[in-house]
Amino acid sequence: MRKTIALAGAAAGLAAVVQAPAQASVQYADDQWGPICSPGGCTSKADGWIVWANRTATVGGSVQDDIANQQTTVYFDAFQGSVKVDSETRTAKVSDTAPVSFRFTIGNPDLPGGIDRIRIQICRTPVGGSEICDPVQWNENRDF
Repeated sequence: MRKTIALAGAAAGLAAVVQAPAQASVQYADDQWGPICSPGGCTSKADGWIVWANRTATVGGSVQDDIANQQTTVYFDAFQGSVKVDSETRTAKVSDTAPVSFRFTIGNPDLPGGIDRIRIQICRTPVGGSEICDPVQWNENRDF
């Protein structure tokens, strides 16, 4: 009899835990970006995804360079409104035999409100030459 009562009491406690209201959390929509092509054609390109958090975001994807004697760099700038908060770059060279994969966190975890936009731009640099950037910048906005 005692075992039955103990089990009934434990089941009642478990039911109370299961029925407790869930805490509210902010959910942001994830974004896919790209492919973004370098100036002069899409033989050098980048593409990927963004998972938004409250104050930062995780960015992942790949960049590849298929043109001899150059490298391709992708720039990532994180903003809160019009203020740039953080930056990252990822680079591939033609000597890389496959697209260069990346995954990183961008933003400032101590910034109230966090980042709300990531600007992405692709550039290529010929060996011994100056960097040539695509004039089009890709902007991904945090949204609900």
